[in-house]
Amino acid sequence: METKSFTQRGSLIIWIFIPIILINCIRFYYHYELGNTDLSPDGILMVVLSIVLLLMYKITIKVSESFISLSMGIGIVRKTYSLKDIKSITPVTNSLLTGWGIRYIPGGWLYNVSGSKAVEIRFHNSSKVIRIGTDKPEEVCEVINNNLKQDRKSTRLNS
Repeated sequence: METKSFTQRGSLIIWIFIPIILINCIRFYYHYELGNTDLSPDGILMVVLSIVLLLMYKITIKVSESFISLSMGIGIVRKTYSLKDIKSITPVTNSLLTGWGIRYIPGGWLYNVSGSKAVEIRFHNSSKVIRIGTDKPEEVCEVINNNLKQDRKSTRLNS
């Protein structure tokens, strides 16, 4: 089976951060153009927002025969989980208070760049959950559940 890939772009973060970064870039340029050599808050803000944007502008979920992996932004933040460890996966809707980014939620972790839709993964050996934001939670669940069924079927046949 081929690897299925699902990518969600963080449109809101892109549309908000890019103008702010550009404005701070211009202000940073003029700060030094006027002969100031002190540390500019505009320069610091420009660098911090650029790093956050690079880390959070998209999330990609890849599903293969034996693994599910996620990577955020340029790929520095990435996680991989074996399908054998997954007990269940279901589509969920995050509350507005849950938010975006990488954060601890009651019972586990959330990885999200946009919207409120996600998939929730539960594991055999742990009570923790992982929520991964996606704009196609039903499709992601269907692909993973099909792979789980095939994996469990082949495990029974080999036993």
